[in-house]
Amino acid sequence: MACGEEMQDMREYLCESCKKELSTDNANKCDVCGRIVSEGTCRYCRENKKPYTKVYSVFEYAEPIDKFINEFKEQGMTIYGRMFTKSLIEKYDDFNIDNIDLITSVPANKLRKIARLRNAPRFFARALSKHTNIEYSNKCLVRKGFSKAMRKKSSRQRMEIAGRSYFKGSYDVTGRNVLLVDDVFTSGSTCHVCANLLRKNGAKSVAVLVMACVRSK
Repeated sequence: MACGEEMQDMREYLCESCKKELSTDNANKCDVCGRIVSEGTCRYCRENKKPYTKVYSVFEYAEPIDKFINEFKEQGMTIYGRMFTKSLIEKYDDFNIDNIDLITSVPANKLRKIARLRNAPRFFARALSKHTNIEYSNKCLVRKGFSKAMRKKSSRQRMEIAGRSYFKGSYDVTGRNVLLVDDVFTSGSTCHVCANLLRKNGAKSVAVLVMACVRSK
């Protein structure tokens, strides 16, 4: 498998020891955004009030998880889908996220929907909805326009771009406790803007669940 260890179940791609090593369980995480930090709350969260209650992450966005996520989106590899879904469900049960009554996902723009074989946030959210029997809607948020990859952008630039890209959708979230699902949490700008839109549209609360989070610098 990924680490070279022979496994009995060939439908898996990470052994249990790899999952444990790559998990964020034993890492120091920001009290708010969930990114891995030296201690306490990261600088970004100290300086900015968040529209979400907390970010929950399954893995750190590091090798080989970053590779698996990208290959799942670009190549649609089913084995990664099974692995991520299983890990997500296991961690969701451990997180004990209370009072969620609606699940939604960060929307993709039309061009990326066409270019990619998998819409990872939607895939993960729907799998979680099926497991929990909590309603899922992909109409809570809308993404418009097209923006280039933001890897080299500053946090401020990312926030400005996200603010121009996401809009409230047609689904009524008034009074709902919403779980927003995304694949990767980098600077937090996308989740910040999307959660803020959900709150402005009437959501009672918003929690965020991501497959992987980037280590805070």
